[in-house]
Amino acid sequence: MKKPNTLPALFISAIVLSACSSSHDVVEQKKNAKQYEIEWQKEAALAKQREEQKFQLYSSDCVLGLTELSRIGEIYRGGWREDVYQKCMNQFRADLDEEGFHKKVIRQLQGSDLWFDSAVWLSQKGQFAPLLDELCINKTEPGSKTLYLPHPKYPVAAARDRLSGVVHVTAKFDGSGFFKEIVELKGTPERVFDRSVKRQIEKTVVCPLGEESVQTLVIEFRLDGTQS
Repeated sequence: MKKPNTLPALFISAIVLSACSSSHDVVEQKKNAKQYEIEWQKEAALAKQREEQKFQLYSSDCVLGLTELSRIGEIYRGGWREDVYQKCMNQFRADLDEEGFHKKVIRQLQGSDLWFDSAVWLSQKGQFAPLLDELCINKTEPGSKTLYLPHPKYPVAAARDRLSGVVHVTAKFDGSGFFKEIVELKGTPERVFDRSVKRQIEKTVVCPLGEESVQTLVIEFRLDGTQS
């Protein structure tokens, strides 16, 4: 007796199974795409909420607003940030001449990126030295000789790779407290944060001793945005 040919049946079964599998994959892809869209919308809503909170906070506290927004380059501020920055700047320097403005920056915006430029301007005019005693007594934590340490720029590659680290830097400062040169720099991990610290230390100002001094700073980089 001749055996029936089962190949067509097997072939049809394979097609059906393949079609079912493909259909299942399409459904899963749609589910994943929908879930991704939901998560993205949640993140977008949270980001918008954070931006609105910052807008309210910076608008109501111009010292904080100028401090934080000065750390963002002018070409990157844009939108509401630039509007708040200009509004707060006009309010901050109202009725002040150039010298009065820079002195106010030195006294009130010590955490901002405006501070160093104001210190240089006053130093060139011979107006910075009279402020030093006041600044070193009132603006420096006990036991610390650092008068101004600018906010560091977190390296893009380190942030992308979720790297934290610490850098020990020994630097020489002139008799007025301004940076002169780096004596030694050692970072962990090696060379990851060195360039950022070099740029940071160049604008660091310490309480002057009337002569050259050598000081060692420990700069820690953490992904939570804090610095020590």
